[in-house]
Amino acid sequence: MITMNKRILTCTLACFAGSLLVAQADPKADASSAAKKLSAAASYSWISARKPDANADANNNRFRGGTTEGKTQKDGYTLISMPRGDTTFMAVIKGEKQAFRGQDGWQAVEAPSGDDAGGGGRGAFTGRMLRNFKAPAEQLQGLLAQCESVTLAEGAFSGTLNAEGARELMTFGRGRGGDNAPQFTGLKGSVKVWVKDGVVSKYEYTVQGSMNFNGNDREINRTTVVEIKDVGSTKVEIPEEAKKALS
Repeated sequence: MITMNKRILTCTLACFAGSLLVAQADPKADASSAAKKLSAAASYSWISARKPDANADANNNRFRGGTTEGKTQKDGYTLISMPRGDTTFMAVIKGEKQAFRGQDGWQAVEAPSGDDAGGGGRGAFTGRMLRNFKAPAEQLQGLLAQCESVTLAEGAFSGTLNAEGARELMTFGRGRGGDNAPQFTGLKGSVKVWVKDGVVSKYEYTVQGSMNFNGNDREINRTTVVEIKDVGSTKVEIPEEAKKALS
């Protein structure tokens, strides 16, 4: 009887351990949960640094590295700051409205009209950028959803993006089409996520491939690192002129 009870206990413990391993064996779900917790936070700040593309032409500003700082409140304002040389580009987003500080002060981003796929000068480019902007928590959830697989090793989650995810990164999420759109080959992308106390503390994403635009080929290898800080304690102070532009 004692031997039988030992066997039953051993079997029960083995089954429990097996169930526990199965429950913990979904890195993609764990990483997504950490991103959702960040999204649910009352506020947070971040610094996003794009590393210079090793394959970029030194005279091509489009693919140079750069830093973006941001603060966001849940269901409130998002403030973006991008130092560029001697000036700093600033923008504010709230819901479906966006405004940025231009040469003539703060101004609202106009709603797109007609074919907004490209062209229109610097103002149009700024408008498209802000309309397509995603705060880190939202961006990361989208990236993880497009991962074909996610693994956990050495304290970090790593995933490989599917073809659509890699293309979105290459086109900065704008998904341009048409006869004059750049053509890409050999696209691949990846994402890596670090979590602290159940919430995302840092992530990075990389996209690689070849782009052909107007008959010119360009090899691209671009990595962006996003560090999260002050989760729940970030204060977002918005200039009154910006609030008026959004109203």
